[in-house]
Amino acid sequence: MDYRRAFISLVKRMLPVVCALLSGCMLLVHGNFVDRPMVLILPTEAELPGLPVEKLLGFRSQQQGPRILVNSPQAGGMYAPPVPIDIRFEPRENTRVDTDSLKVVYVKLFKVDITKRVAPYLTPGGIRIPQADLPEGEHTLILSIADDTGNISSQIINVTIKAGS
Repeated sequence: MDYRRAFISLVKRMLPVVCALLSGCMLLVHGNFVDRPMVLILPTEAELPGLPVEKLLGFRSQQQGPRILVNSPQAGGMYAPPVPIDIRFEPRENTRVDTDSLKVVYVKLFKVDITKRVAPYLTPGGIRIPQADLPEGEHTLILSIADDTGNISSQIINVTIKAGS
């Protein structure tokens, strides 16, 4: 009997750890599952030197592919982390969104490809990250996606993070 109680006690203590390891982005807290913020940009990436503004001025967004609708974060908004990311894709007539074509780069002096971090949250309908963790500061992302006929759309996304906003 004592071995059984010790085993049950051990399982109860280890269950939150095991659940966190197995689920990838969920933690067991007080018996309820809650989302853990997804790290979108690492602090070391945020500290990299920025791209001069005049370099970005020459960028033109393309809109021949799926329409990119950024619902959150909204342009000009200031956010406290974690930030909800809600981007929708609307395919043009008689086309489908090619999710394999997604590319998301964090714009610094050198572009940092963060596509693999975003990929688990990607569907043909868009990208939805309930809680994205970004360091304090101004961040610029370029998102591009194509349709199944090869037409590409791209969009600049600017977000400002201020702790305690």
